Amino acid sequence: MKKLLFGSAALVGVLMLGLTSCKKDETAPVITITGGNTQTVSLNAALTDPGATANDDSDGDVSSLVTSDYLEAVDKDQTGTYTVTYTVADKAGNTSTATKAVTVRNDAYMLEGNYAVTDVVNGSTSTYSETVRLSETVNNRILFNKFANYTGNSNIFANVTGNNLDVPSQSASIQGTATTFAGTGVKNATGFTIQYTETTSNTVQGVGNYVKQ
Repeated sequence: MKKLLFGSAALVGVLMLGLTSCKKDETAPVITITGGNTQTVSLNAALTDPGATANDDSDGDVSSLVTSDYLEAVDKDQTGTYTVTYTVADKAGNTSTATKAVTVRNDAYMLEGNYAVTDVVNGSTSTYSETVRLSETVNNRILFNKFANYTGNSNIFANVTGNNLDVPSQSASIQGTATTFAGTGVKNATGFTIQYTETTSNTVQGVGNYVKQ
């Protein structure tokens, strides 16, 4: 009788082992995005995918199997926020995805906003409001909507390098007259100052002091 009981127990053990070994893997790997689910990169800068790791309860470390659409999804030459998707599958075919938001930003973002401007040209002073925008395609470039106090003078831009601003020679139509502007500037505690020349049939010197509101 003891031999029979022992044989039955052994048979049950074999059956349980078989059931356990045949259990279907239905658990997908867990993806961990390197650096978190958000990232900010500079406009026009080369893109490098920080990547992601993944672990599976059956297969272990499957990080080498992770793929992403990072380089396809993110346009480095256009400001905006893009969604990147990471994907991985285990040997059983269980698939996981994870997403991150990548923001492409103009590095001159601190200069964007509204300014009170005091403009002095040949000893004559005027005050006006100016809106400074950021270029969506050129990093460290800011755009003016009323440079030198001319309404609609929205084509003038400055390039920012550290604390310095450069207004490269550029033309605009001011009340139907072709006008050229050029100048240099520097940031300060309240905004920035630009010294510029304005050339039509003659050339005048101007200084604009921009105080952020």
